Amino acid sequence: MELKTEITKDDLVQFRLFEMFRSRHAWWRRLVMAILPPAIGVSASFALIAFTSAKPIQLSTTLLSMLFFIPSYAAAFHWLTKRGVKKQLDDPSAKMETESMLGEFHIMLNPEGLTITQGSQPNFKPWAEVLSVVANGDYGYIYTNAPSVVIIPQRCFPTDGEFRGFVKAAIIFHWNPEPVVTPEPAVDVDMEDSRSEEAFGHSNLISAKPTKGLAMMQQS
Repeated sequence: MELKTEITKDDLVQFRLFEMFRSRHAWWRRLVMAILPPAIGVSASFALIAFTSAKPIQLSTTLLSMLFFIPSYAAAFHWLTKRGVKKQLDDPSAKMETESMLGEFHIMLNPEGLTITQGSQPNFKPWAEVLSVVANGDYGYIYTNAPSVVIIPQRCFPTDGEFRGFVKAAIIFHWNPEPVVTPEPAVDVDMEDSRSEEAFGHSNLISAKPTKGLAMMQQS
């Protein structure tokens, strides 16, 4: 199975966001940061209206209008987080790592491993050395080692079914890797033949000596 990808900065941003929310502790922390502030803001605003308004408050209407603030804040929080990730990728200290993950990649899967080619440099990785294969929405990720990952965007496939089939094959190959067959070193046939002939001639010479001695004894 083969695939050609064109990784952009947006793909890297989605990967970094996935990594941020993949950690259980980071996921809970960001969930609290996304929900708790608007919830506190709505509660404080409702309490302020209740204490300052001279007219009776219609609870359903007031809360419904305030609840629209929560998804707005969550969207703004996601946008700010995404913007922060882009700034991290544009940081001069991360420029080399970012550029190494961008561009065109050729990925080939087989039961023994995967080959990643960037430019003219192929790199083969046996499945036994691959850390994990993860599917997440419109992306698949093959973690070849701790700092490196192969990003598989869904948009690089003609159909969603082909994308899911490719990622599924990578997962199955990783679960059931086949041993890598190492070719045996070539044997020089001419050298082996010459050694065999030499050994054969030497054995005939040894066997001929007793025969000559036996003939001399018979003559005497």
